[in-house]
Amino acid sequence: MHRLAGRLLLTVLALGAGCGRDDLSNYSLGAPTYPGNADCKQAYYKSRPIAGIFLKRFVKADGARVEGIACHDANIVVDIQTGRWREGKL
Repeated sequence: MHRLAGRLLLTVLALGAGCGRDDLSNYSLGAPTYPGNADCKQAYYKSRPIAGIFLKRFVKADGARVEGIACHDANIVVDIQTGRWREGKL
């Protein structure tokens, strides 16, 4: 019985960790670069460009919001549904 309880606990922890993980697989950086800054590339969500959003890299995602490093080296959070962004972290 003790062994079964241990396995059940490990299964629950593994499933919980999988659900809470950031999913950056829907996000990518494309070839177009920001004028005058070759390190900053067009951001894409599900293979479609996010209008006006250029990033150096992605940090983490939470559903339809993503945190990334902007061209001016600040962390920004982008809301994919509205296209708005603000400086800060998720």
